[in-house]
Amino acid sequence: MHRKFFFSFTLLLSASVLFTVGCAAQQTEEQALESLRQMTKDGKLPPEGVVANIESRFAGKRTGALAKLLRARIRFENRDFAGAA
Repeated sequence: MHRKFFFSFTLLLSASVLFTVGCAAQQTEEQALESLRQMTKDGKLPPEGVVANIESRFAGKRTGALAKLLRARIRFENRDFAGAA
């Protein structure tokens, strides 16, 4: 009886911790925008995958549009002119 209760309690506690960590790891739109600013500071270009992630997570919003423009610039700088267009 105690073992079953302990197992259920442990499972419930583990699930709640995982959901809390998963939600806390998500950036708000303002945090993502600040992240884009920091990554492009001093003319540096971030990895395209990071920018693509922000673009897809904030599609239809200001941050997503800025990420899309930044991704086009990354492709342009890498001489992928068709991808930039």
